[in-house]
Amino acid sequence: MTLALRKLRENILPILLFSVFLIAGLSIYRDYGVSWDEPLQRDIGVANLRFILGHEDPLVSMADRFYGPFFELFLLGAELKFFPPASHQDIYFLRHLLTFLTFFVGTVFFYILSKRIFKNAITALLCTAALILSPRIFDNAFYNTKDIPLLVFFIISFTFFMVYVDTRKFVYLIFLAVSSAITTTIRLAGLLIPFLTVLTLIVGFMRSPEGWKKKMRAGLPKLALFLLLFAFFSVLFWPILWKNPIGNFILALNEFSHFRWNLPVLFMGTSYSATELPWFYSIVWILISTPIFYSVLFFTGAIKWIAGIHFTVRGFFENQALKLLAIAAWFFVPLLLVIFLKSVLYDSWRHLFFIYPAFLLLAFWGFEKTLAQLSAKFGRFNVASLGLILILGATFVSTAVFMIQAHPYEQLYFNRLAGGNLADLKSRYELDYWGLSYRQGLEYISRTDPSPVIDYISETTPGGYTFILPEADEKRLNWLGIEADDQARYLIINYRWKKSYPSEYREVYSVELDGAKILSVFKLR
Repeated sequence: MTLALRKLRENILPILLFSVFLIAGLSIYRDYGVSWDEPLQRDIGVANLRFILGHEDPLVSMADRFYGPFFELFLLGAELKFFPPASHQDIYFLRHLLTFLTFFVGTVFFYILSKRIFKNAITALLCTAALILSPRIFDNAFYNTKDIPLLVFFIISFTFFMVYVDTRKFVYLIFLAVSSAITTTIRLAGLLIPFLTVLTLIVGFMRSPEGWKKKMRAGLPKLALFLLLFAFFSVLFWPILWKNPIGNFILALNEFSHFRWNLPVLFMGTSYSATELPWFYSIVWILISTPIFYSVLFFTGAIKWIAGIHFTVRGFFENQALKLLAIAAWFFVPLLLVIFLKSVLYDSWRHLFFIYPAFLLLAFWGFEKTLAQLSAKFGRFNVASLGLILILGATFVSTAVFMIQAHPYEQLYFNRLAGGNLADLKSRYELDYWGLSYRQGLEYISRTDPSPVIDYISETTPGGYTFILPEADEKRLNWLGIEADDQARYLIINYRWKKSYPSEYREVYSVELDGAKILSVFKLR
């Protein structure tokens, strides 16, 4: 067998997984509506591009000037130069396509990262499949241009981090400096990566207690160059820092530590201010919106990791111990910071999506360790191991079935821990907070009403996003805002904050999922 054939045989399953995933994504990226933040995010890209071209306004005066623009500039560059769109619809289809392709690249890196951790291609493949078969992540991967790029670049950065830990080659430290700078310019949570890198370099100095001073003298230039490269690329990829790097960086830190958002958040049946959420808000959301077996594996992995921590100096400095510690820090440090700093959160746990890969790595580390222990005790082929594998397989299948049936609303996934179906959960948790379902309501109106101008109002702002419609329909639909208007012919609601409407309203169309109405169109006149 030739080397090429051997490589093909070894990689046939990953090739199959990624091929199916890519084909699926390319088949459905046009199916999603425009999410609440997308036009705002595009405006950030436009403002930063104008700043780069020498026009300070509107960036220096806009409220969101400190939002990291790297990914938005990438999308805008593709829009303006490589694929000039002919309509607003083309713009958003292109954005959805490129956001998905970015996530696809992230899953490939995640497979590489998983192989570095597990040293086992099958476990790495299962871990990657779990990332793909996570309904809320999958759904957001087409339109969420903030949280998904952050997740992807955390994966890429940690991949370079792990390769560097294994090889200690300086070239990977350079790649790590660039990728962690990009991550930080997307959101300041990326600062975790250079922090862990610096700690790892310091630990590297101390591997040999008798020679640590010599290693430190030799390694300090490497550490200094890493920090210099990280700082340089952070400023390069963040135009608002160009004129006053330190001052504006401090302002950005202050901005995001006192984030502006005071609208109500529905959680466990109670409406809270976003600044007064219970400390367990994120934890509950992770547990109720992730397949249950993934969480079971995570707790198994976390317990086994804690129980297996080496408390000796030699054990602590081992590469595998350092890698597991970094993964644990990736998950636990941001989560604990959010809890203790009482950070402003809303829209479920999407702001913490970037810790989810670490969640899965710990989960499948626990899966692998459990299988190894069962094999050692009962032999390689045993009923307990088979049962564990079958449960995982059943979880994959049931999750995939839900995603197919719920499409394009995969983000409305809840597991049984949430209690009841969506009809029951509608009064306890927010469902279509992104406003994606408005697209179907707008399509219904444009399809059934031939009027040259159609005046309508909506419950929330995304109801006015007609950009996703064909140009002719976009021009006919005239959004009058979110307030009552005597001229409006239709009212579209997505039940974000109002869960019911007067019975005299004549409903002409609705979108339902699992017994819950997530959108209604009322004809007012």
